[in-house]
Amino acid sequence: MHADFAHIGSRNNLLGDQVDMETAKKHSAELNVTLNTPKAFVFHTADDDGVSIKNSLAFTNACIEKNVSVELHVYEHGPHGVGLARPGIDPIGDEKLATWSRLLLNWLGDWCAL
Repeated sequence: MHADFAHIGSRNNLLGDQVDMETAKKHSAELNVTLNTPKAFVFHTADDDGVSIKNSLAFTNACIEKNVSVELHVYEHGPHGVGLARPGIDPIGDEKLATWSRLLLNWLGDWCAL
């Protein structure tokens, strides 16, 4: 919400277009990771032209620094908002991208087993 890679549209929609940087920082996920932050599953595409991957990397790094369990998957290509990416079903159908949901189910299975 505050960095040079912030998605300005999201920030404006959530906080208004006149938000000061101190308020933006208070709402920046990577600056609010604590020992109480729940485990996280993150996936992003490296060439997402809607939201910079730097956001996911910053949040993941913050989790690692605070010893919060995090699993990150980065796909080389894919647009923003891929959904499930099921080939032949979803508008953005891609076999490689569609694997993210299986990875999530595996992660959930591990997480729910604890």
